[in-house]
Amino acid sequence: MRHWHRFVGVACVLGGGLAAAPSRADTTRAADAASLDPARPTRTLTMAQALDYAHVHEPTIRAALARVSARLADARVPSAQWLPTAGVTGQIFAMTANNTTATYVQPAYVDLPRVGATSAVSTGRFSPYASTLVAVGLSQEVFDFGRIGAQRAAADAAVETERHRADGARLDVDFAVEEAFYSVLAAKAVVKASEDAYERSRVHRDLARRAVDSGLRSPIELTRAEADLDRFDVGRVRARGGVAVAESVLSAAIGAPDGAVDAAGEPPQPGDMPALPDALRLAQARDPRLAEALAELKAAEERTRAIGAGLRPNVSITATLSGRAGGAPPSS
Repeated sequence: MRHWHRFVGVACVLGGGLAAAPSRADTTRAADAASLDPARPTRTLTMAQALDYAHVHEPTIRAALARVSARLADARVPSAQWLPTAGVTGQIFAMTANNTTATYVQPAYVDLPRVGATSAVSTGRFSPYASTLVAVGLSQEVFDFGRIGAQRAAADAAVETERHRADGARLDVDFAVEEAFYSVLAAKAVVKASEDAYERSRVHRDLARRAVDSGLRSPIELTRAEADLDRFDVGRVRARGGVAVAESVLSAAIGAPDGAVDAAGEPPQPGDMPALPDALRLAQARDPRLAEALAELKAAEERTRAIGAGLRPNVSITATLSGRAGGAPPSS
């Protein structure tokens, strides 16, 4: 009969524990957890959406694409040497001996020919006279003996190198985004496990309280149950903090202005792992860093050829129309 009464008492405790209202400590603990709960993110992305967003907004990828655009612009510079070049100059000066063939400043884009004449034999004086010069010139490349082509090949090789470097940057960003995405899912799983552990510990605490109130257990059992409940509550708060950190890392990985970005949907399933020889062959064919190194080697070779081609002669046509005037008496 003594064991039977103890069994009935435990059954009553179980029934009362399941139907009991939350205590004041539980209410306070729930309020504290709600106050510690971080703000939920306003943006929720799947894995594909996160990668697409990062490809457009992530600063590392944008910087890499900008460097590629700069290299493309540099590659158009050598070909521009085939376009005609025009220049205009206007000069006014005063000196003691002027109106000679050497009395002007040679501009960069106007070829002013020096026309020979008889020697000047008048006696020099220190009286200055003013002179003016206005000229317009045009030059056109005719034949470069492969010099411009070598420069263009070197510039194209630099563009290819920068593209492979941008591919490597995008691969690093994809890895960071995927890692952050899986971190958010893992942090959510930890929160779910901590919530379940807290609920189980709360039921055990309620069972211990009813047993202590009915005299079936010693008060130390309730103290231990309360300690376990507080420990699981701390773990629950830490798990929520881990979710907040993971969501902020995901936001930074994709380059979003939000403080946190949530992950949704199922992650893609991994494929079959290739054999080691196949993995090495795929790495040699697809690794952007290896392709970048090979492209850099080719670019160095092209730059060497371009430097050698700079010693080749150059054929061009130039034409200049100029007018000169001055107030000095003729000296030849």
